[in-house]
Order: sequence, then structure tokens, then C-alpha cells
Amino acid sequence: MKRFVFMAMALLLVVTLGAQSVTMNEQDVQKRYEEAVNLLNTNIDGAKTFLEKWEKEDPGNPELYSLWFNYYYGKSMQSVIELAPQPAPGASGYAITDSTGRTVGYLQERTIFNDTLLSMAFNWLDRGIEANPNRLDFYFGKASASLEANKDSLCVDIVCRAIERAEIVGAKWLWTFGECRDKEPDLLEQCVQSYFLSLYEKGNMDQAEMLLQAAASKYPKNIVFVTNKGLMALHKGDLHLALEKFLEAEKMDKKDHVVLMNIAYTYRELGDKDTARKYYSKVIKYCSPEIAAEAKMLMEKLDE
Repeated sequence: MKRFVFMAMALLLVVTLGAQSVTMNEQDVQKRYEEAVNLLNTNIDGAKTFLEKWEKEDPGNPELYSLWFNYYYGKSMQSVIELAPQPAPGASGYAITDSTGRTVGYLQERTIFNDTLLSMAFNWLDRGIEANPNRLDFYFGKASASLEANKDSLCVDIVCRAIERAEIVGAKWLWTFGECRDKEPDLLEQCVQSYFLSLYEKGNMDQAEMLLQAAASKYPKNIVFVTNKGLMALHKGDLHLALEKFLEAEKMDKKDHVVLMNIAYTYRELGDKDTARKYYSKVIKYCSPEIAAEAKMLMEKLDE
């Protein structure tokens, strides 16, 4: 069983997006925004009429990019019922059995997307980014929606664009209603890690590695991305490169349990049980009781 560990960070999903008012006062913009979101959730056709009216009255309002995106994204989603030989990831349904009780298929509901409408949704966010290049929620809105629609290359492309933009913006990204997120200097890095994990867990290693390369190039001293390089090397079966990256990460933080556990695992796979035991002992010494208990169990298994 694989025992290497990811450095997981909170996944930030952007469902409804926003921006700062242009010609309307902030209170009025927020009120309209809330009304639009309510319509998108309850009466999507009514939302279209509402947004068209708002756009005529205030065509330059950045809120409209996100709201129109949500409108077309919602319209692009279709629920289908299908009979499949295997359950699809994320699909809801139930197994169908024959007279002997043997499972012969799965009747399940899953979401598919109309590519034309989806493209229209993404076009609104692309236009929003062009007009408001420092709006990080626009980038993440497209990235999260792309993942959900299994358009992984689009996800990587837009996150890489955000990484490039960070050279100019720094930590002064804007968010809903023009809120500045400069008090969260690691926000972009945290979210990049979340997208990397999503791609890795989906098994799309090519796109995961492409995103990791862009992130590691921008943030070479980020211990999470260095560790990810080791994990990708492990996935490819290159234990020596993996160990090199994990040891590099250890120099950044000698007490990080993720790094120490991955080093121990790699030494174990290389057949160096003594050094593996040394690193499990470090986990026991430096880390929480729960993690130390796991390290102790794994160390005991070295002798089996």
C-alpha cells in the first residue's frame, strides 16, 4: 500500500463571482447582485431578463461578467439517466441485479454539458479577465468550472495565466465587489495546490505535471510544490529523483510530517529500512500524537 502523503490545502470553489460597481452605488450593486443570484438558483429564465435589463442600464458593470457566466454555465448543464456497466465517478444511482443477485449494471444520473453553451459561459469570464485582469475570482471561476466539466486543459491554462499575472499583481488580487485580498499573500499558491490535487486524483497526470511545472517555476521555494515534484517522481517510479526532492523539502522544514513521512516511505521502497526507521522516529518525535501513532505502526511493519 502506498503511504506517501500529499500536502492538501483547502479547495476554493468559485460558484458565484462578483466585482466592484462602476456607475451604481455599492449598496445598489449588492442588492441587484443578490437578486440575480437568487434568480439564477430559482428561475434561470427570469435571470436572463433581469441581467439584460441591468446590462442596458449599466453595461460597464464588472458584476455582469460573472453573472452571465453563471447563467450560461447553468444552462449548459444537463442531467441524464443512463445504464452503465460500471458506476461513473460522482454519479448517483443504484445497482441493477439479475435473478441470481449478480450485479449486471448501474442505473445512474450524471451531469453532461452542452459545449456551445459552456463556451459562451467561459467567453464571459475571458472577457471579464480582459477588462479586469486582477480579478482572481474570474480565473478561479473558470478553473473550477473547467474541472467540473472535465475540461482539464482549460483549467490548467487559466491557472497558468493567473500565475503569469501574479508577476504584476503580487498579492494584491481583487475579489467579489472589488475586495482586495492582499492580506492573504498565499491565496494563489493554496488554490494552485488544490487544482493540482484535483487533477492528480482524477488521474490526469499530464495536466497535473504541466500545472506543477508552472507553479514550481514561479514559487521555487514553496515546500508544497517541491514535495509535489517528489510525488510525481514516485508516480513515475523514479525513487531516486523522488528522494532528492523530498530531501530538498526537508531542508526547508525539518519537522514537516508530510515531508518526513514521504522520505521514510521512499527509503523503505529503496530497501534502506534503517534510514526509513530513522525518519519515522523523527515523525514520532516532532509531530502530533495521531501522526506519530501512524508512523509508529509503519515503523513496526518494517520488521515484518
